[in-house]
Amino acid sequence: MPHRRHQSRLRELGITCELTAPYTSTHNGKAERVHRTFLGKSRAMRLASHVPEDRWDELYVTACYLSNRTPSSSLPNSISPYEAWFGRPPSLRHLREIGCRAFVLINTHNPKLRACSLECVLLGYGLNSKTYRCYHPPTRRVLESYHVSFIESHESPPASPTSALPSPSPSSPLSSSSSPYAPGTGPSFDTDNWPSDPVFTPSVPIPCPPPPPHLLPPRVPTPRAPVIASDAHFHSP
Repeated sequence: MPHRRHQSRLRELGITCELTAPYTSTHNGKAERVHRTFLGKSRAMRLASHVPEDRWDELYVTACYLSNRTPSSSLPNSISPYEAWFGRPPSLRHLREIGCRAFVLINTHNPKLRACSLECVLLGYGLNSKTYRCYHPPTRRVLESYHVSFIESHESPPASPTSALPSPSPSSPLSSSSSPYAPGTGPSFDTDNWPSDPVFTPSVPIPCPPPPPHLLPPRVPTPRAPVIASDAHFHSP
């Protein structure tokens, strides 16, 4: 009965149902190629983000999410599947680098002296809300939140140039054995004939003219103190 209802519903919608032989995935050519594409993307993102293998499903959904928003040459004018379905181009402003450092804000009660966020790894995006799905390695949980701050690869500080320099080998011209000076010595400078700094001469200040009278605040007369007569000037009759 369910099969008959399914067939009748397909006929109402004008859909032709084509079945394939069981255990023959080669007959599903297009679907298998898309599956292989999504699996390759999810594998690359998992290796780059260093998350466990049991989170492959999160990255597989992310690969599908990004592919739906990527221009496709098989569609007219190379539009994305999202634009072909909804009739408008997708917004890409919320996209971030998968596998980057993500700091999820702690919205629950948290003491002021503790960290305000949890450092996670970005795995993907929420399907039903404008949220991000982040993996927390200490607890092996996936947190979904909108209040997330990111540090992507192009925002991380570059490596120090001195740390990348190799140490000089004994046969290197920078080693101490090949230096023309003895250890602890170097080229000397004649400090007696060193030119002295020029004498600093301050410039003459330029007097500033007074402002025009109409720009000055009005002059308020200073109130005088009241005169109080002393009792010595009055005599009783």
